[in-house]
Amino acid sequence: MPALNAFQPLSQTLAVPCQHGLHLRVAAQIVTLANSFRSSLWLSSRTRSANAKSILSLMELGLAEGDPVTVTARGPDAQRALTAIRVLFEDRVAICGQDPARPVTASRTSDDTLAHR
Repeated sequence: MPALNAFQPLSQTLAVPCQHGLHLRVAAQIVTLANSFRSSLWLSSRTRSANAKSILSLMELGLAEGDPVTVTARGPDAQRALTAIRVLFEDRVAICGQDPARPVTASRTSDDTLAHR
């Protein structure tokens, strides 16, 4: 089997769907899902990146609702892993425990300060 760096990385940008951002329960769900794949998975936002298989790494991103996050997968099952993370983010009831009809709102302004809601 080829080394992970022999595979082309696949990326997709998503928005953090949860009203309270990427908190511990959400990070745990991402880590559990990421660890079910052989591919490496990384989440990046602004100037920071985090290994999606590490809960501490994800928590350090400090992501709020609506923040853009780029998910990058590299490895033999990268497409399946990327799709699974996207589906998880889209299922707001499962990941956030919130009403799927509630729209995701941007939480940061262009100067990267918290917006008033």
